[in-house]
Amino acid sequence: MNQPLVKMMFGSHVYGTSLPTSDKDFKGVFIPDAQELVMQRAAKHIRNSTKKDDSKRNTADDVDDELFSFQTYMELIRQGQTVALD
Repeated sequence: MNQPLVKMMFGSHVYGTSLPTSDKDFKGVFIPDAQELVMQRAAKHIRNSTKKDDSKRNTADDVDDELFSFQTYMELIRQGQTVALD
């Protein structure tokens, strides 16, 4: 199981622009399991959401998690991607 090294709040709650109806967003970094690395099946990116209905906007009850493998995170930093710098 891929356990996060770090997981932080992201989005409107961090920037002070959240509303009472804003969902919660988290970003994080994980190290893939050794067995997944050896078998070359390691995930580079994991996205989870409590919202299952894509036809509606997120609500205050929804939580979005986005995790990047350590290797992917380092590549995002090298590229200067704001998602990694934030």
